[in-house]
Amino acid sequence: MNKLVMPQINLNGSSPEFLMEQYTELHRALDAALGNAYAAMPHGRDYQLHDNYSEARRSYETFIATLNEYREDVMGIMEHIQDAIDERESIRKR
Repeated sequence: MNKLVMPQINLNGSSPEFLMEQYTELHRALDAALGNAYAAMPHGRDYQLHDNYSEARRSYETFIATLNEYREDVMGIMEHIQDAIDERESIRKR
C-alpha cells in the first residue's frame, strides 16, 4: 500500500476542520475517478485484432487497485483527523 504520512494536528497548523474538508474533497474525487475507471474497463470487443485483452484487463485491474489503495490511504487520514476533532471536543467539554 502507498501509505501517506499523517498530518500533525496542532495549534500552529491548519485546523482539523479545514484539513477534513480538503481530504473529504479528495476522497470524493477518488470515488468519482474510480467510478469513471470502472466505466472505462477494457472490453474484449476493443481488442479483437490483438491477443492482448487479458494483459489489458490485468493491467487495468492493477490501475484500479492502486486508485483504491490511495482512496483507503485518504480514508485513514480522514479517520486520523476525525480522532483529533473528537479529542479536541472532548477536552472542551471538560
